[in-house]
Amino acid sequence: MEAIALVPTIERLLLQGSSKKKQEGIALIWDHIGVIGSLLSNALPLLKPEEMPEAAEDIHLLSSMIYFYTQRYTECVEQAILSDSAWFVASERHHPSLGLYFKESKNRVLGTYTAQIGSGVEEQLKQFVLKLAGKEEKGNYSLLGLFISTKDHQAIESFLSANRGVLSDDTTLMFIVEGAMREKFYPQLLQTISSVWEGERLESYSQSFFRALCDSYIVTKNEEKLISLLSYLGEKRKEVCLGLAFIVHDKSPILAQKVSSQIKDAQTYSLLKGRFQSEMYQKFLTDKIQTSFALLTDLSKAQSSKLSMNHMALSFCNSIMNCRTANDTYLRKNLEWMRQAKNWSKFVVAASFGCIHSDNEDPFEVLRHYLPQASTKDGEKDDPESGGSLLALGLICLNTPTIADSFLSSFLDAELEGRRSYILHGACLALGLSRLGTGDESTVERFKNILYSDTVIASEAAAYSIGLVGAGHFDAGLASEILTYARGTEHEKISRSVSVGVALTCIGAASSGASEGLSSLLEEMLGDMSPIVRYAGVLSLGSSYVGTGDLSIARRLLSVISTDTSEDVKKGAVFAVGLVLSSQREASHFTGGKAKTSELCKILEPLAQSHSPYVRSGVALTLGMFLAGTGCVKALELIEVLMYDTFPWVRQHASIGAGFLLMQLNVRDDPFYKRIVNHMHGMTRKKSESGAARFGALLGRSIIDACGRNGIFSIYGMSGDLSTRSLCGAILFSQYWYWYPLVPFITLGMRPSLLLAVDTNLNLVEDFSVEIDGPEKPYLITTLLPAEGKKSHKRFKTMPLSTDKKPEEEVPEEKPSQAQEEEAVEEKFHLVKNFSRLTMEQKKRSPLAGSPSVLFFAAHQAPQAPEPSHQAPEPSQAPEAPQNQQ
Repeated sequence: MEAIALVPTIERLLLQGSSKKKQEGIALIWDHIGVIGSLLSNALPLLKPEEMPEAAEDIHLLSSMIYFYTQRYTECVEQAILSDSAWFVASERHHPSLGLYFKESKNRVLGTYTAQIGSGVEEQLKQFVLKLAGKEEKGNYSLLGLFISTKDHQAIESFLSANRGVLSDDTTLMFIVEGAMREKFYPQLLQTISSVWEGERLESYSQSFFRALCDSYIVTKNEEKLISLLSYLGEKRKEVCLGLAFIVHDKSPILAQKVSSQIKDAQTYSLLKGRFQSEMYQKFLTDKIQTSFALLTDLSKAQSSKLSMNHMALSFCNSIMNCRTANDTYLRKNLEWMRQAKNWSKFVVAASFGCIHSDNEDPFEVLRHYLPQASTKDGEKDDPESGGSLLALGLICLNTPTIADSFLSSFLDAELEGRRSYILHGACLALGLSRLGTGDESTVERFKNILYSDTVIASEAAAYSIGLVGAGHFDAGLASEILTYARGTEHEKISRSVSVGVALTCIGAASSGASEGLSSLLEEMLGDMSPIVRYAGVLSLGSSYVGTGDLSIARRLLSVISTDTSEDVKKGAVFAVGLVLSSQREASHFTGGKAKTSELCKILEPLAQSHSPYVRSGVALTLGMFLAGTGCVKALELIEVLMYDTFPWVRQHASIGAGFLLMQLNVRDDPFYKRIVNHMHGMTRKKSESGAARFGALLGRSIIDACGRNGIFSIYGMSGDLSTRSLCGAILFSQYWYWYPLVPFITLGMRPSLLLAVDTNLNLVEDFSVEIDGPEKPYLITTLLPAEGKKSHKRFKTMPLSTDKKPEEEVPEEKPSQAQEEEAVEEKFHLVKNFSRLTMEQKKRSPLAGSPSVLFFAAHQAPQAPEPSHQAPEPSQAPEAPQNQQ
């Protein structure tokens, strides 16, 4: 009651002309505002900040409080913003009775800010909110989350500029970067990061900051600034410099090649050239190879090599199972089988050397018996084996293209006179691989001349090669030109290859900002009368928005699936949905086990029951390729049903899709594994099985054991970012149904699954290991061979006829020993040592989830093995590599 009685006194003091009297009135308000605030509405006109400039902010704060307690919230927010620093000082050391005011006024300020986002935020309000964000405790990202959800990248830039300390906090930067990717304004954030770096350069910034800065230079292709950044970090923080060099080569090998010439540091140079990666990947895959040659031999015995399709299938089996391992034992020991190959089967056998010896330092030595002579003569034999060897050369030199680029370029020029179709086909594809993603206009012109010759085999390869060279470099003029030719040619194979080439050039066009003319071209293709051009439209739409998760694009593609009259267009649209909805986060972060169904699987589930067999086959292949190695239970359920479909090509695609899904899984880990794999084995043996379905079963079985069981297929590179090279491999492999010799392009998407930690001298870090949640058994390699064809005869126990004989006493069961009981207890975690097999599922359950697969540490601070709080069992050693046995 005493406080209430003060209200007339306060009003009387504020009416006085004396400044001293007014200060006394304000002091009384401060002392009792929590009790009498709702009674001071008459005092509000008497609180005039202009009369007391030295206490203006305090008066605004008092006014805001009175407005709050009198429930006039709009004026409360206005006065709180005007109070500026006084609000923040009072909020840190206020009386408990004022807690409600500060909490509610903050919420209402943020509500006002959110409401003004669309029409433009007032400057004072923006500065107030930025101060609020700067006052948040470490680890509390509520206001940063508000900036991200409202896509206010200007607020984010102001926040980062005003709070430089945040730039050294890796967690905060990762939160901002992931949010920007999710809300689709990552390109704008990269500009912000670049501006912050240009404003003040500090070596103490976090690795996430430098990675985003590196991304900004890669997107803008700013060689000068990238060289400057690498040179700066090479002197200040070499481990970060090496990490960025690795990312640059993984994301943009061509840019890395250009930048490397200006880099003096030997280790950084090696990473930019790709030499270190090639050497380590090949060493790992060669040393750790676990290919089951017994399985390969068993599969080959059940097939007749007289059929070209079977011969091709076995060649693909061998090349995929031994992909990048440099182990060509099967081919060397089955020369008679190789000689049985004819026409395109010979081409495929020779090309398989490229899959097996990818990253080899001396490709000419590997292929010396197969490469054709550079000069041609009239009437010289057109050998498919020579054409396949040229493709193999392109596949081997993909990581270090300078090795064979000049040879392939001069060879192609010489071959134009001879016009040997097999060899020209291989030469075009090889040069396209060698210059993948360069966007070189002179090379594109050479391929266009071959394309316009209207020779089916050569023109088809030229169209694919135009796409490979222009991958990620969208050019509306080029796309329109070759599409015009595709409409006019009479050869469907050429038209289809042009469609794929256009899709390759559109990779990432929408997200990279290179969208000039893109929308109009896509609409033109999608509305074309020709189904092949519409096929180009859906494939280009998917590749343009690859990895964005844009549901509006997915909805557009689903509409095409339900309305288009062409089965091929529907099937292509299904694959395009997979491109758009492919998510690295789902593939790299643990989400509570494989029982969680991916968004892609949820959307494609209804289509698995479509009346169209082409749509069903597309669903099977798409689920497999874009969920490879995840073992998604729902996807496996859908695909297993499709493996029994009445249409052979549906069974074929389902077998291949199941192969992708079961990569790096085993009998212990997945209940579907044994059932599906045994069914594949049965399909390869059953004489009544369709040749197409048998082909799919052989291919799917080999994909499960790809790269000597130490690799995974993914459209994401080793750095965790979308890989143009891998995307080209995925799109070209998806065309195998129309042209089997495109299967070797699966190599582009294969990458090793390893834990690799090195120091700044690029030496392996000793005694480094990573702790993985859960037991080790689900990740061990197991072998499941085809069952013998003989019938097993069950033996029955012989029972005595007479009842006079006393029954034998039952032997009591032995109790398990203590050692057996301890072994039966499920491990809570296990360790993976450096330079060992680390599967995608293991990585999800480790501290490395979402990080690059290669780690760099300072030489003087090499990390030690983690010290868990509980005792860890010794990880079992991997089985020894086979000694070149069949």
